Amino acid sequence: MGLEINLNKVMSIAKKEFMDNWRNKWVLALSILFMILVIAFSYFGGATGGSVEFQGYADTVAAMSTIAAMFLPIIAIMLGYGSVISERENGSMGVVLGCPVSKFDVIIGKFLGLGSVLMATILIGFGVSGIIVGAIAGFEGGVEYFLFMMLTFIFAMFFLGFSIFMSTIANKRSTAIAGGLVVFFSGMIAGMILFGLWIASGGDFGAMMDAAMTGGDMPSFPDWYWAGMFFSFMDIYPMGAMLLFNLTDFSGISYAYPDFVTAVSISAWFTVLTLLSFFGSLFVFDKKDL
Repeated sequence: MGLEINLNKVMSIAKKEFMDNWRNKWVLALSILFMILVIAFSYFGGATGGSVEFQGYADTVAAMSTIAAMFLPIIAIMLGYGSVISERENGSMGVVLGCPVSKFDVIIGKFLGLGSVLMATILIGFGVSGIIVGAIAGFEGGVEYFLFMMLTFIFAMFFLGFSIFMSTIANKRSTAIAGGLVVFFSGMIAGMILFGLWIASGGDFGAMMDAAMTGGDMPSFPDWYWAGMFFSFMDIYPMGAMLLFNLTDFSGISYAYPDFVTAVSISAWFTVLTLLSFFGSLFVFDKKDL
């Protein structure tokens, strides 16, 4: 596969993708929704402990990351699933490729343009609200909060990248969105499957329930369990977010993570998955008979 890239054409496609999608009111609405949620979780996040006031960045992220893990993949899938197949179905892709534009220019431009939409959504939703929270509760942990936004972007880019990949191999939009949703739901249930395997292999369920009731330490999970959790996308992302702040407690329960479960390794994992989707899209689209 000969890699021919025209940077001007790439940026032109990226700009078009950004402008076309940023004009959609739902994208801006979700950005504002994230802003409201971050502020609300910062203020009400300590209510269970009897405190209703603005919390710092660490407590805000601990309360917010699980919600972000549910919303962001849906946004990314909606942005990416029709990026290629829609233009193939309506015939506009043939017109685009009839110009002096290579298939590589198209895929790279779509990744950059749609990725910019995600970045803008995160900067508005998390960045503006983060400044507000910091101004009220203090900027301690500000660097970690910035890294949290970068982890959030990488996490969302994985789902965007996979959706674009599905859009390149699918023959209709329903197939493309179905592929994205399969990854979304599999990332939700993988943790439950791993937990079931742990119980079946002799895991101490009673000790786990005692820890949940008393707020003590969870029983030790084997390394294979934690390695499998990297495929439980909606669980491993909040873990990475909390580990940025060196938090190992969740809802009063303390977890003992192995050495290979860190914010860096989780970020690297989502980066690798995104790159695999990107290069897979380049390869498939280059071979696609349009």
